[in-house]
Amino acid sequence: MLLDINFSWTSWQDFSVWFNSLSVVEQIIIIIPIVVFAVSLTVLVCIGLYYLFKYIIIGIYYLFKGIFKAIQFILKILYKGLVSLYKLLFTSDNDSSVKCCQSEPITTEKTMETKPIAKTLIEIPTKMDSSIENVEQSSYSFCTECGKKFTDKMNDHLKLNSRTYCVNCGQGFIIEQQPITQPLPKSYANYK
Repeated sequence: MLLDINFSWTSWQDFSVWFNSLSVVEQIIIIIPIVVFAVSLTVLVCIGLYYLFKYIIIGIYYLFKGIFKAIQFILKILYKGLVSLYKLLFTSDNDSSVKCCQSEPITTEKTMETKPIAKTLIEIPTKMDSSIENVEQSSYSFCTECGKKFTDKMNDHLKLNSRTYCVNCGQGFIIEQQPITQPLPKSYANYK
């Protein structure tokens, strides 16, 4: 009976009459592909709408980002122009014609000058005189660059990792522990 299908429907009622004339098993066989097609079409439409809205929102974001960057660029140019115009008009220089032709680059970022740090070697004997050991526990030395006394923090760094830097001038110090059991050189003994 399923093979003897006559597709001469002209209205929904003709399809309904034909569908109701089928057995329950034949109706289920026809309904399953229709439901699968409808569900898959709905899922595909929802996925398509998701990506459509997603890329519309991303496009609007990048559009506004580009607009704001362009506005920021224009404002920077206007600011630099106004600053140079202000310097040109309100600086009290006798030779304004020379100043007009020279333009100084305006930098708004703070640049930090780095100074190379020199390292000085501090030698501390492993055996210390016990009479002066408790007099001053936290003081090792004075800075060889600026002459200021080491701070407690500097001394703590020296004790922990045998390295520190002067908080005043940035001079670097390294401790190398060497016992003073070696005899003095003969050339040094002659200078006494």
